[in-house]
Amino acid sequence: MVLDRRPVSPHARRYSVVLTPPVELQLDWIRKIQPSARRLLLIYTPQENDWRIEPATRAAARLGMTLVLRPAASPEELPGILDRSGDAADAILGLPDAGVFNRSTARALLLFSYRNRIPLY
Repeated sequence: MVLDRRPVSPHARRYSVVLTPPVELQLDWIRKIQPSARRLLLIYTPQENDWRIEPATRAAARLGMTLVLRPAASPEELPGILDRSGDAADAILGLPDAGVFNRSTARALLLFSYRNRIPLY
C-alpha cells in the first residue's frame, strides 16, 4: 500500500491501494462539515508535498476557499509557523506529510487547534 498518488513510471508494473483521499474529496467534506470555512491553513514540507499545492489551490478556489500556505522545511519550524498563524484560517487542512504530522509535532498541532478553536481536518 502507498500513502499518495505520486506518478509512477508508465512502464512500471506496479499496482497499489491508495490510502489518501483526493484533496478535492477532503475539501468537499470540509465544506459539508463546516460550511463557514473559507480560509484553510495548510502547513506542508515542500520536499514532500510541493506537487500537491497547485492542484489543492485550484480545488479550493472552485469551492470558494483559499489555502493559507505555510511551508515548513523541518518539524522544528512548526511552533513558529503556528504562532504566526493564529487568526489566519478557519480550519487546518492536513495532507499526508511526515514532516508536519508526526509524533513530535502532534501535541503542538492539537494544542494550536484547541486553543484557537480551529478544527483540524
